[in-house]
Amino acid sequence: MGKRYKDALKTFDRQRNYPVEEALKIVQSNAKAKFDETIEVHYRLGIDPRHSDQQVRTTVMLPHGTGKSIRILAFVDEQLEESTLAAGADIIGTDDVINQIRNEGWLEFDHRHPADDAQGGADRAHTGSARLDAQSQGGHGGAARRYPARHQRVEGGPGGVSQ
Repeated sequence: MGKRYKDALKTFDRQRNYPVEEALKIVQSNAKAKFDETIEVHYRLGIDPRHSDQQVRTTVMLPHGTGKSIRILAFVDEQLEESTLAAGADIIGTDDVINQIRNEGWLEFDHRHPADDAQGGADRAHTGSARLDAQSQGGHGGAARRYPARHQRVEGGPGGVSQ
């Protein structure tokens, strides 16, 4: 046992169940690492996960996000550019941006948002990026990579019959 561990054991009673707020304060007071430490929580739910009606699957939205900033590309007409930038878009999909996506494979954005009246520009950009994706995946559009069983011949299947 290390010194830090022994010192941490002295700050709480291992036999007592603490309320969440008090437990978090104890954990934070014992945090001595030079990085953000993690707390792991386990719950005993009293369910049998072998039964489909008792399985627990969910997602949780973190209160402060993941810390990653998302870059939004918006395709809008010229008269809506200022309001779109003010609303939170980072990049406006002009013809220059569309050409950059199609010709150079530029994809430095996380989400693209086409406006209804500017859908043509979004389609032109998407067509270019889809073409580049298909070329980078060997011309299959990724189908052979995603579904390998559909793109190979299997000899001697059930009953010795070729599939």
